Amino acid sequence: MARFELPDHIARAIEQNRLNPLSWSERRAQTRVRAAPSLVTQPAPPNRLPRAPISPPTPSARLPKALSAKTPLQPPPAPQRQVRPKPRPKPRKRPKARPPCNTWRRFMAAHLDDPRSIARNEERVLAFVRLSREARFEIAPDQAFNLPACNYTARIEFALIATDHVTRFTNSLPSSTPVFWVTLIRDTYTVPYDEAAAFNLFKLQQWVRAELLSCSFIGMVEAALYTNADEVRPGWKRVISWHPHLLVWGVTKQRMQEICDSINVRFRTMIPGVNPAHFRPLQPEEVEGQALYMLKAPVNEYRIITKMRKAKDPDTDKTVREPTGAFRSRKYQLGPGDLTRMANLLAGKSLDGLAFAAGDGKKLLAGINFEARAAERALAARARGARTQSPLRRH
Repeated sequence: MARFELPDHIARAIEQNRLNPLSWSERRAQTRVRAAPSLVTQPAPPNRLPRAPISPPTPSARLPKALSAKTPLQPPPAPQRQVRPKPRPKPRKRPKARPPCNTWRRFMAAHLDDPRSIARNEERVLAFVRLSREARFEIAPDQAFNLPACNYTARIEFALIATDHVTRFTNSLPSSTPVFWVTLIRDTYTVPYDEAAAFNLFKLQQWVRAELLSCSFIGMVEAALYTNADEVRPGWKRVISWHPHLLVWGVTKQRMQEICDSINVRFRTMIPGVNPAHFRPLQPEEVEGQALYMLKAPVNEYRIITKMRKAKDPDTDKTVREPTGAFRSRKYQLGPGDLTRMANLLAGKSLDGLAFAAGDGKKLLAGINFEARAAERALAARARGARTQSPLRRH
């Protein structure tokens, strides 16, 4: 029988297994460790340098101080997050005032928005200011024929008639006769809001007639609302400044200057440093615009601003702002609440009652009032005719 001989590689494996006591799985693990890719230098990428194989540290190697056994390992510090400071809250801006109502476009824009603004204020559940019963009745457009001062439809119709009469009259004046725009203000006629409705406007009109004794004029009394009168009058908050705007003619510029200087010397206003009397001559094309401004309803509120100046603090040597003792006024658009307050204030007053005149202006104002009251007369005549034809009246 022929002898069977194992192949050489099988015979070597058997001999190695007899001499090595390790199991087959342990020898397989040693083979994997020797062939581990971490111990073999890999070819470097084309854009990188070849990395040397990592060798385990020897016991004799000196470790850095941060890695020594005496000091525990500390995690790397976390990157500090930059905290941006919170922006300072911007002060609440008050609504800016409308441009002067000296054109028909601005006049109509200012007076067509009022009923809706008051209605929006009334619809608010927590509205602090409510319309009075009289004001609610008078602001209705169908009450314009009575010329109530708080009715914007009546204001528009009255302005249409008044500007037509005024411009025709001033155009008929000789070219050598100047027309002046005059505003008069007095602290005596500035009262708290709660007392403004009962103020005697005839007294103010008589004072104006006495000061402009030698002049012809036509004018209108206006109510200006100041919302921070406590800046100059402690204990006051909202005040009403009753003041007239006037179109004056029949005097020279020099005489008009003398009248205003006399008023500025003898009287004062609520705001220190503000003169009671102001005037300026008008060009013929400016008369209609100023007449519109004179006839406008209260659309702005006024606030008293303290004038400041820069100065150095002697203790800290820093620049600070200090009051100068002077004041100025600035106007803003009326909000819904103050708009309602002004409607309540003007309730019970008529446009022809706020208008007044002297000299040649009396005849001019009489023509304006007669035409403005034509609708009221027609309605009254219609009502009288209806009562006459009533069957109850016949019997």
